[in-house]
Amino acid sequence: MLVPPSLRRTSTLVPIGSVGSTQPDPTASDPVPAAVKADRSRRLRELADTLGAAHRRALSGTRQRVLVETEAGRGYTDDYTPLVVRGGRPGTIVEVVA
Repeated sequence: MLVPPSLRRTSTLVPIGSVGSTQPDPTASDPVPAAVKADRSRRLRELADTLGAAHRRALSGTRQRVLVETEAGRGYTDDYTPLVVRGGRPGTIVEVVA
């Protein structure tokens, strides 16, 4: 399909990772005090623990597919919830009752 010059868009290709930086500027001052960051981190960890426990309780008694990853039977469900499957072989997908 021919596109008239007036409708053509030009763009500049930019290599991934060259725009912006994920590294903090070591010379910049941090506006968030360390104590505030520590408290936020603690609260987030507590919330993650609470929500994770609720999620695992909700799975109790349900059928789950688990990808077994270790000789000890450790694996993950479709939503990455960790489970242990007794007798599970690494590389197999098994259905279990959580």
